[in-house]
Amino acid sequence: MPASWPRYPSHWQLAEYLQAFAAHFGLNGLYKMQTEVVSCRRHDGAEQGWSVTYRPAGSDAGAEQTVQVDAVVMCVGQTCAPFVPTYPGQDKFRGQVLHTSQYRGQAPFQGRRVLVVGAGAASGTDVAQDLSFGAKQVFLSVRRGVILLPRFLGGKPNAEWFERNVWNYVPLAWVLRLLTIMINMMTYETFGTGSAEYHGIKGPSVMDTVRTRLDEVKISDWTATDCNNLTQRVAMGAVRMKGEIESFEETGVRFADGSFQELDAVIWATGFKRDCTGLGCNVGREGEESKCIRLWHSVFHPDLPGFACCLQTHPYGSHWAVADMEARWIA
Repeated sequence: MPASWPRYPSHWQLAEYLQAFAAHFGLNGLYKMQTEVVSCRRHDGAEQGWSVTYRPAGSDAGAEQTVQVDAVVMCVGQTCAPFVPTYPGQDKFRGQVLHTSQYRGQAPFQGRRVLVVGAGAASGTDVAQDLSFGAKQVFLSVRRGVILLPRFLGGKPNAEWFERNVWNYVPLAWVLRLLTIMINMMTYETFGTGSAEYHGIKGPSVMDTVRTRLDEVKISDWTATDCNNLTQRVAMGAVRMKGEIESFEETGVRFADGSFQELDAVIWATGFKRDCTGLGCNVGREGEESKCIRLWHSVFHPDLPGFACCLQTHPYGSHWAVADMEARWIA
């Protein structure tokens, strides 16, 4: 990437990088954009070989074409099927409802009361922060604590501290204990003594009595999320923390603590399903349409020769490096 780009490039810059990468290696003639895969089936009675049916996105069934291929690699990653939980009365809510995958900016929510549900990934905290600069009031609903990591630690992107080979030679218990100490230090660096509870970031909110709980619960059981200004926006009152949802009503949401909040919109930051049902298999969540299929090394399907998935894992570090290594292995 150009040296002039920031350490955390925008999505526009990432798209530009991918386009330049494809042009540099002559890949533009090897893929079809704006194309929907309708079905992908193994040849009848054959151990190998697949029939793939596709059509231009948005076209009718008459535009379908079928090609015969030797193998199929599913490269849609983990974000192809949004996951939305269900609550009592959800269909009665008269406000706007969308998933973070549909969020394009704060403009449509100017002057409105918005609830963001979920903070287990960066999208929830990012959307809540972005909305807080234009919405009338933003609420962030979380069921349990998450670890809030600043994007920079010691002047370096936080991922650089966790992607070094030295961690391969350190006992896991030591690594987890060191992370616990680091999180405790960052918590007190951010909030000081006692101020976390004052700002509503304790209890059923983001930090959930961080120091005590980190000593009692394995840090590997927590969810970590990048966070730029969420704590400051909470402290300023632009984002208000709420607990778990109990039910929906026509004009708002009732929470598990009995409180009710009138709302104009709800944005689900509840993640995605790993779903490949369109290709004749499902690597999604257990209990969805079928049980989760455990891929060999998170890449190769154990029952479907000639079928592999790329980036179905969720690494703690860079996704790009994992995708590159898996692509080389598949090739």
